Amino acid sequence: IWSFLLNAPNLESAYEHHRRNVAIPTVQSRSDQRVQAVAALMTSWCPLMGAVMFLPKFVAPFVDVYQTKEQDCFESMMAIICKFGSEWFVNYPEAPINVLSAWISMMRHFEDALLKHFQHHRINIELYLWRHLVQNAFSSFFSDSDWLCLWDHILTHRNGPLFLHTVPMAIVSCSKASLMAIHSPG
Repeated sequence: IWSFLLNAPNLESAYEHHRRNVAIPTVQSRSDQRVQAVAALMTSWCPLMGAVMFLPKFVAPFVDVYQTKEQDCFESMMAIICKFGSEWFVNYPEAPINVLSAWISMMRHFEDALLKHFQHHRINIELYLWRHLVQNAFSSFFSDSDWLCLWDHILTHRNGPLFLHTVPMAIVSCSKASLMAIHSPG
């Protein structure tokens, strides 16, 4: 269904072209091998992806969903990166300052006390959100079933890219009590 929602092109000849031109490293598990294969295909499609250190972490939960449907996963990842992640690479390898700034603005508007708490304790929450939530497609925060529901919402929301960027702020708001208990960046 996600391939359909993303308008994945189902271009078998293009997929086969990339598949022939990549060397997939041999790794221990079948799942890791599929992750490496999709990451290698992404790099063949766009050489910048080869420098994206978080790409395997981002791809991994999608590989688990698509399992052996490598072409569908590859095309869906291309669509997600193009539609939802284009702003992530504006000043790569640095974190996307425009996205981080938007999060700070949202926090200032909706959770000002929490933002002041983070600033007082020198906790760079926006970088934490970028590194520990977005870079793994939120899979570290949600159970498998909740993660699937989240991505169903992201992919079907009429403002999907904007909606994706509000997810970290929703997580912060829902986790406010726990986050207020943090007093050091470590």
